[in-house]
Amino acid sequence: MKVSDLCIWGDNWWIEDDNAWFVCGQRNILCRIDMKTKKCELSVPIPDASDAKFRLTPLCMKYRNYIYCMPANGMGIWAYDVEDGGFDEICIKNPDKKPIGIGGFWEYGGKIYAVSVELRQIIEINPFENKVGNYYPIGKGCITGGGVKAGSSIYILFGEAGEIYQFDLEAKEIFAHKLPETGRRFTSLCFDGKRFWLGGYRKEVCIWDKDENTAKIIGGFPESFGVYNFKKDTDGRLDCITEEYGRSTFECLAAVGQNIWLIPFMTNKIVYINKETYGIKAFEIEEEDETKESILARKNLGYKYLLEYVKDERYIGLYSIKNNCILEIDAEALKYEYKQYEYHIGDKCLKEYSEACGGIFHEGDALDRLSYGRLFSSRYGRTQGMALENIGAEIYKKISCDGF
Repeated sequence: MKVSDLCIWGDNWWIEDDNAWFVCGQRNILCRIDMKTKKCELSVPIPDASDAKFRLTPLCMKYRNYIYCMPANGMGIWAYDVEDGGFDEICIKNPDKKPIGIGGFWEYGGKIYAVSVELRQIIEINPFENKVGNYYPIGKGCITGGGVKAGSSIYILFGEAGEIYQFDLEAKEIFAHKLPETGRRFTSLCFDGKRFWLGGYRKEVCIWDKDENTAKIIGGFPESFGVYNFKKDTDGRLDCITEEYGRSTFECLAAVGQNIWLIPFMTNKIVYINKETYGIKAFEIEEEDETKESILARKNLGYKYLLEYVKDERYIGLYSIKNNCILEIDAEALKYEYKQYEYHIGDKCLKEYSEACGGIFHEGDALDRLSYGRLFSSRYGRTQGMALENIGAEIYKKISCDGF
């Protein structure tokens, strides 16, 4: 198997020293990469009992000796003890059983604060007891940005309403800021140390000065900047004419070095803007250009990138969905490199993973193919495997339900 065949995506990497922790977004398995040796040992499946594993708890952070796995479609937080290998479940009040949808999380004053997009709350976690300490309701309407921490406050974007809510981490108070009228809707934001940058549905960004409550629109994107159609009827062509898109222009915005980096969602070019001069440049990567074939080859992620990490305030790590690997940008030298890692999957993890699959594996998934091969070549597969006579019926049932 080629190394790139088994690149495992997650929604973020938490980097500490040479270790990067992440959760396999497809299968809800906690992983760790040694960035020095470029080897990944899949640690353990997260013991959430939900049948659907896709983006169950796909985000993580490390604090003290625990890795906190944050839910998107899941209902609770799972804390993994790095020393003894056990999990604690942190339950979240959720009477309507909505997906929690954590959008951002930070440590402050010995506690962890997480923004729940779906519950419209900030959840305060006590990491010494692994329990939720408090819930802080925030605003009305739809949170369109996961939040950003600036100083001792968290700022949450309600972009459709044109509002930003500020949660003061010291006073535990919430303040609402009405953005100046621009006729725009916003979906993402970042903070450059002085001002907030917002992205929405157009080929532009907005700079918001909180103290003066002023907004400045920055446009003038390259003429070749456009959007791809990631639907099944795509012809692979780039639309450079449309001025306002139906989906977010950017996956996210990131302040790195002297520039604000605009990471595409369905648009074609990574763009960076100087924070002082507002000069706009495209970061050209020929290997990232799409075709009809590359778009249709996607299985679950119908867009361009996931922002995995920003390291040393210089390196931007993206998961390239097209090329199925980590694309690392040196924001200072303005160079890029494709990173490939060797994924070693332990027998214990594969055993648990195979059991979770119920003996049904998808040929198009590299991890499923590996699990299938290991299952029948290992002693576990020969002596303790599942009752094979029932698998044919289960496969038929799965095909009938899923329409494969």
